[in-house]
Amino acid sequence: MSAANPKLIRAIFHFAWLSIIVLLVLEWLGLSLTGGWEYVPFVVSMLFLGLPHGAIDHLVPYRLKNRSFTLRSLVIFLLGYILIAGFYGVLWWWATAASAVFFILLTWFHWGQGELYIVEKFISPGNRRFWRSLLLIIVRGGLPMLVPLFAFPTVYLDFVNEMISIFGPSQQITVSLGALEPFITSVQWIYILVTALYLLIEVIDASQNDLMRGWYIDTAEIGLLWLFFSFVNPILAVGVYFCVWHSIRHIARLLLIDTASAKYLEEGHFWMASFRFFRDSAPLTIVSLLFLGGLYFAIGTVQASTQELIALYLVLISMLTLPHTLVVCWMDYRENTWLLRY
Repeated sequence: MSAANPKLIRAIFHFAWLSIIVLLVLEWLGLSLTGGWEYVPFVVSMLFLGLPHGAIDHLVPYRLKNRSFTLRSLVIFLLGYILIAGFYGVLWWWATAASAVFFILLTWFHWGQGELYIVEKFISPGNRRFWRSLLLIIVRGGLPMLVPLFAFPTVYLDFVNEMISIFGPSQQITVSLGALEPFITSVQWIYILVTALYLLIEVIDASQNDLMRGWYIDTAEIGLLWLFFSFVNPILAVGVYFCVWHSIRHIARLLLIDTASAKYLEEGHFWMASFRFFRDSAPLTIVSLLFLGGLYFAIGTVQASTQELIALYLVLISMLTLPHTLVVCWMDYRENTWLLRY
């Protein structure tokens, strides 16, 4: 693992690893969190880590270019962001099932691209070509998006239908689990083979470039997450991953591109850097929550049950994920993470 501020390393890796291990141990002891507790991580994510991790997207272009924004450029950026999110929101009304499937695919890609940055920055630095980066994205992003489907297909499909039913029960996916099983099994074997191929290619490169420690960490994380999503309730597991894994790792990336935050990290003032992030992310986090309330009243059919409210929240997350992913793609381009490596 490359050298970095110890407190940042603990925030990125140790806290996430410990959280996952604790929940796995609780599951194996028969103390799994159910009865509504599985929704707690998503509720927490509304104000802490989850939703805020994308709430300073408007500042990213200026911090990467190390210059101040103008009011005009900020307004143009926010209008574009809102239009893209709004377009996806309209698609939820027009093509609900397709929009739900697209959300899964989009999240698969986005969470994978977030992992690519972390692997290259902290775990196993190297000059990955485009196809190797793509393999990493497929494998890492597939852990939270595919493994729960393999392990808990009924729960997975029911929750997708919960999001769809917000816009009308007639639009729900009506294919039976029995009919889907051959497809799910085929995808599972393909994913296993792709994962094995990825690990094989990476270990060959690591052995040739004296990077075996990075490969061990990479492989251990993949194995840990595979176990986690195979045994822990998928709603709880994905919610925890969203907060303590994906969001924290992206926040760390944001701290490193902010001159003031990076200086705080260099001086060992981790909490000052964290405070700066949450201060900057607070305004648009609040605006997003107000927009969530607007969605609730605009749709009009959402019941005040925990499951439906969380499903509505994920629809909002899906709308914001599309422009957020485009911002992260631009970050990848500027930081030469993978888009330029052909």
